[in-house]
Amino acid sequence: MIVSAALIPHSPLLLPSIGKDAHDMLVKTLEGLATLKASCANLGVDTVVLIKTPEQGRRRRTVFELQLAQQYCVDVSKFGDLVTKGSFACDTVLGTEIKGNIRDAHISLALISNDYPEYTAGIPLLTLFEGLPIKVVIVQPPDTDTRALFAFGCALTSTLQRSAKRIICLAAGDCAHCVKKGKKEEHEKICLPFDYMFIDALRKKAPDALLSIKREDVRRLNACAVQPSIVLRGILDSLSWNTHLLSYEAPFGVGYTVLEYRV
Repeated sequence: MIVSAALIPHSPLLLPSIGKDAHDMLVKTLEGLATLKASCANLGVDTVVLIKTPEQGRRRRTVFELQLAQQYCVDVSKFGDLVTKGSFACDTVLGTEIKGNIRDAHISLALISNDYPEYTAGIPLLTLFEGLPIKVVIVQPPDTDTRALFAFGCALTSTLQRSAKRIICLAAGDCAHCVKKGKKEEHEKICLPFDYMFIDALRKKAPDALLSIKREDVRRLNACAVQPSIVLRGILDSLSWNTHLLSYEAPFGVGYTVLEYRV
């Protein structure tokens, strides 16, 4: 059953080995993640359902992806860190159940076997679960209509709730990007209002505000957290929950949000 859910960032700067020099400017985010990590330990989480985005510049599929492997091997050497690695077992039983139920719901689904997930999955796993005996299932939504994303999330709920595992559902992604040098005014006038609107929409019981976010705005601001968050909100739609905003900051012109849904 679902015991918790959250939105978290996926920036490589969150790892000490990569972003050590930036951590003085990421204090709120790191504290928020530490709080969430402690909450996961207290709840005895067995399985993580991670809803991710592709790496920037990678082409999206036009269908939902279920990424399964015997073992997810996380490697961040592309960021200059040759030491930090992680290994996470895949919950193949839950993944198989998800595959069957989604196809029964007549939603197109691609099954991907990938032992080396992209950093957009690897960073969140290392940040929250390194060294913990948890299992993982990775889902990647396409760039599609918000209502299709929401419906996909709704279709996952019954499978997750029937499971004997204690499950946390995580949406991983960053908020609006306004990183052009010297564009502080652009950030304050465009990115911050978008992020505040997005966070407010996440906290509303009715999903209408979240579903009304325009795809062109998401693309223009590269707000990659939006689509995974809509899937997550669909998963939670029939459940009882409250939100706790653990942190928000944008020290480098990119919004980082840690928001916990207490189910």
